[in-house]
Amino acid sequence: MVATPQIRADVELSAHVVREESELRSLASDWQKLFHTVECNNVFLSFEWISQWWAHFGENSKLFVVTVRGNNGDLAAVIPLYISKAWRLPALRRLGLLGDEFVGSDHLGFLINQVHLTAAVEAARKAIFDRQKEWDFIELSSASPDSSALIQFQNVMHAGQMMIQRTPSSLCPYFHLPRTKEDYWSGLRPKLRKNLRYQTRSLEREGQLKFVAIEDPSEITRALEELLRLHRLRSDRRGRKSTFLDPKVAAFHREAIRPLASEGNARIFFLELSGKRIAALYGFCAGRKFSYYQSGADPAYSRFGVGTVLICSVIEWAIQNNYAEFDFLRGDEPYKQLWATGLTQLHDISFFDRRVTSRMARTYRLVRNSLRDWKAALVRRGSPSTDRPATVATSAL
Repeated sequence: MVATPQIRADVELSAHVVREESELRSLASDWQKLFHTVECNNVFLSFEWISQWWAHFGENSKLFVVTVRGNNGDLAAVIPLYISKAWRLPALRRLGLLGDEFVGSDHLGFLINQVHLTAAVEAARKAIFDRQKEWDFIELSSASPDSSALIQFQNVMHAGQMMIQRTPSSLCPYFHLPRTKEDYWSGLRPKLRKNLRYQTRSLEREGQLKFVAIEDPSEITRALEELLRLHRLRSDRRGRKSTFLDPKVAAFHREAIRPLASEGNARIFFLELSGKRIAALYGFCAGRKFSYYQSGADPAYSRFGVGTVLICSVIEWAIQNNYAEFDFLRGDEPYKQLWATGLTQLHDISFFDRRVTSRMARTYRLVRNSLRDWKAALVRRGSPSTDRPATVATSAL
């Protein structure tokens, strides 16, 4: 069991801004302890995910990670920020959350010990505003609206006369898992239950069907290559470009997956037919939540519904391992609705002040949002438009 720091409520807090990658790496142990202390169920806030994201995508940006510690040295909070050019405009500097681009991180936010929530947020706010000359506005993307840390941060920013703009971003379907597999099967929609049994029997007639879970760090890197192969087969068959196959994104996962697996956070699952891997699913474990991240399948077996069968098998695995929630992450594709019992609406939360550059950023963002909404309305009315680009989020097998 991981030893976790116990911070007294009367400990005085102070904030520090991490600027160098070497200093970021030195936070690994304390960050991991804090992650377990707050019982975080979101791998996208783990040190392994965020540090690798910075190593692969931090070029031309500046670290701005705010750490808050007690006078006993224990880490009370991590506010994982960085400074980048906003919308590729050199004149506008955006203070955003690490991990917010390229790799489909969801439920982003702050890592804060609840014992010190109010004091830690205030210490972080002061550290951010002491360096106000370095940024023009703040944008917290793909953020969870029900996060107590983000709610408190918005409160102190509002009190400081900051203008706050909240824009709905991704929808994340989730499934509250029953306690037993029997309850799971009995609770399925009759048509889905019938289809799953039929598809499984059809596959079993083709050969020996086996469900495989890979969690060993020494095996998971090779498993990732097999997942990438199956994902590429599916993408090529559909004639779609997948961001997941971008060389930089693939390199990120190759570096991140082993340390994530070492912490018990990464899993890859396969369906095997007579020893041949025909479908794969890549996901994350944290707290009592399993998050379904990416997938792949051999198109030669698509008629058997291998994607549906594999998702069902992973859900059974999650129930057996005492997980309480199966998060499908961003995207409200129809296949997710077969299981979903709820939706989480993520938001982009932006903060602007009265400086000219900050007001410029606010106006530019309002115009962009209006254009996006107008384009979405055209698509809904059936007007010509380009296809939505493939994302790194989960998609149907």
